Amino acid sequence: MFDGLDLIGATQLLTATLDIAAPTSTALSSSLAVVVYDGENELDGDAQTFAGTTLSNGSNNANNFFNSTQSNAGAPVASGVASQLTGNPDTMAGYDLDIADVTPFVTSGLSTVDMSVAAGNDAVLLGIVVTSVSGCAANTDCPDANTACDTNTGNCVATCTGNGDCAEPTPVCDVDGGICVDCLADTDCEGDETCNTTTHVCEGGGTGGAGGGGSASGGAGAGAGAGVGGAGTGATGTGSGENTTGTGGNDFSGLAAEGGGCSLSSGGSAKQTALLFGVFAAAAGLVARRRRRS
Repeated sequence: MFDGLDLIGATQLLTATLDIAAPTSTALSSSLAVVVYDGENELDGDAQTFAGTTLSNGSNNANNFFNSTQSNAGAPVASGVASQLTGNPDTMAGYDLDIADVTPFVTSGLSTVDMSVAAGNDAVLLGIVVTSVSGCAANTDCPDANTACDTNTGNCVATCTGNGDCAEPTPVCDVDGGICVDCLADTDCEGDETCNTTTHVCEGGGTGGAGGGGSASGGAGAGAGAGVGGAGTGATGTGSGENTTGTGGNDFSGLAAEGGGCSLSSGGSAKQTALLFGVFAAAAGLVARRRRRS
């Protein structure tokens, strides 16, 4: 995890080396999550690079990556009561909360990767950068004899003979397969999630909401929180402004900081996404508190 809150002025460039600890596998899935503040849709020239490649997708242009969006793999992610914040460009009040697919740039066993942020004609605050890498194709891709490859999800999981051998994010033992999984039945999932009995991953659960804020005239407001598919509680506004409460994924069980980087591994993409948006929620709350003090 890169947690800097660094100001990058117009025409400036910030570079950093991230520790990612990619598994030894030919079946990797990798994401880069970024939290940036004050990205303006009308100002271009700002860019995000990863492993020497300028990133772009359906929500973030190569020449205007930080454009006040909330997205996952190029698709906008709505948040807020009745989804007032659509996640499309220029809808997030200057926040960028984006997850980009960087699978083509992460190779088996890769330990570090360079990234950079250019402000161009904009000026932005880089808050948090998180890398998520997981994957395996066979048991030989896993680190030791106590883990095996779940070929349904492409993740190394603990071997087991009963639920007592398992823990989050894969708390259920698939006795027939001898591996720990997310679920075997709907009763193993939370809320309105259902169990995909092919991949043994809990799916669904909806989109989390955003926390409220106080009034501009001095009310104290907490930051926004958002989540996809996960259960949790978003920040609640506490001021003279209108307060709303939402839910956001905050399952941090897969988070393992390693120096300047962060490598995540969970039972499924929904939980990984909820975790990353949970990080976004925490960062937004931090900035809101700092702004109230200034």
